[in-house]
Amino acid sequence: MPVGIDLSLAQTLRIPSSLIALLKHARKNRNNLYVCLLDVSKAFDSVPHKSTERALRRNNAPNMLIDIINDQYSNVYTSISYHEKSSTKIKLLRGVKQGDPLSSLLFNLVVDELFD
Repeated sequence: MPVGIDLSLAQTLRIPSSLIALLKHARKNRNNLYVCLLDVSKAFDSVPHKSTERALRRNNAPNMLIDIINDQYSNVYTSISYHEKSSTKIKLLRGVKQGDPLSSLLFNLVVDELFD
């Protein structure tokens, strides 16, 4: 374990108590412990649409399901409105839909590729 890990800092950063317990156990028993923290803030906004299709194919999703999901994400636009004026259309090329129950599954399938 690296020298100088401050467990009070871990608590300040709101690291889960189970991870803090692992850190304490490793320190007490002089075991090596490797930890990776992944910041997923704004993560749903950052998923490229091509990545969701690739992840679905990689996990053997039926072609019909892939087509339906691709249809939901192709030719999607947004605009910015302010005081009764709107911007021109902005094509969305990344991100899963906020509030869609399928979004967390799609996000997890894409992130899962990082761990293989």
